[in-house]
Amino acid sequence: MAERRCFVCNHIFENTRPVCHVVFFDDGEIQVDCGQDDHGDADEFSRSFCLVGLNHIVVRDESLPEIFRREKPNTSFGRNDAQSPWISYVL
Repeated sequence: MAERRCFVCNHIFENTRPVCHVVFFDDGEIQVDCGQDDHGDADEFSRSFCLVGLNHIVVRDESLPEIFRREKPNTSFGRNDAQSPWISYVL
């Protein structure tokens, strides 16, 4: 099976913050980020994300496989920190 891709913020890519926000868009794209609001304006925001293989992110956090089993289009999952429970939201 081919690995899926996802967009991650630079904090997740550099492994300097935990994953606290996962978004499943209706077009099948996935965004994984730290959940913080310090990624800049629209131009800076797009530059602060990069494309990676999803498996590289899932192996870092044992709670993520459960989130991906609950995947639905237009759904977001968030938490306050790595020890907090995940809460789902409809986009």
